Amino acid sequence: MRKTIATVAVLLLITLMLSVTYGQESPSAKAARLLNDSKVKFTKIEDGIWTVPFGGKQLKDFQVVVAADKTYLLTFATIANQKQFRAASELCKKLLVHNDEFDRVKIGIDNRGDVVVRIDLSMRLVDKQELTEALNQTAAAADQVYGSIVPFLNPAR
Repeated sequence: MRKTIATVAVLLLITLMLSVTYGQESPSAKAARLLNDSKVKFTKIEDGIWTVPFGGKQLKDFQVVVAADKTYLLTFATIANQKQFRAASELCKKLLVHNDEFDRVKIGIDNRGDVVVRIDLSMRLVDKQELTEALNQTAAAADQVYGSIVPFLNPAR
């Protein structure tokens, strides 16, 4: 009986120690750990912000940004800044249609006027597999959306 009680006490203590250890991990530390575990190439920009390089068929070289805060881990790519495209109702309609085509991916124009693709992940639930899938899905959507908005881009000078 004493051995059983001692064993249960040790297991409870180990469980408590593990929950305290992982419960105190900052969002930035968790994101850095997941990026390292995922084996993707990344660059730290500042605390809580990293970039991951990608290349696609339409959008040759671009960065997917990973940003961590207390609640969310965001993956996003800016596919055209506001100076690169002309706003037109056809462009807005195309972006809305893309929103319906992709699961989990948000496509739109951000508060700076840039065309962006992003996924918001729950910081509490995200793991290495989820982050890797979100990075790949963000990159694939960015490449596909970019290809569809080329007619709305201003000619290169």
